[in-house]
Amino acid sequence: MKRLQIILIFITFSLITALHAQPQIEWIRKYNGDSGEKIIQTNDGGYFVSGTNNTGGNLTDIDWLNLKLNPQGDVEWSTILGAAGNDRPGGVRQTADGEFVIAGNISETVVIKYESDFTRAWKQEFGFPAEESNSLSITADAGYI
Repeated sequence: MKRLQIILIFITFSLITALHAQPQIEWIRKYNGDSGEKIIQTNDGGYFVSGTNNTGGNLTDIDWLNLKLNPQGDVEWSTILGAAGNDRPGGVRQTADGEFVIAGNISETVVIKYESDFTRAWKQEFGFPAEESNSLSITADAGYI
């Protein structure tokens, strides 16, 4: 009976330890940018990071930085978008065919689609204030909202 109690205590301790174990860090990288605000995992196991980059060195000229990382965290592609003033990401999604759609603020709200090789497919600017864009979704009919 005592042996059974010891085995049960050991199993309980093992389960508690497994449930509270810290996740293992796969990699840590620092990129030239101020913050990664929108991050998604891509179909290839990498990541798409959309954030800000203070290229002007002051708080009145912040640009919109986009990075595509491979699964090891190495930069495969990057672009900085911006105009005078503060430009920010609003959302990023990967389409079923591996292309990327990003929305954000460059003086006004803009949506840009990149093909899987990162060439720009199209760019649509909207006339409403930049502060209105803060997310992006793909609709059932493959549109964007």
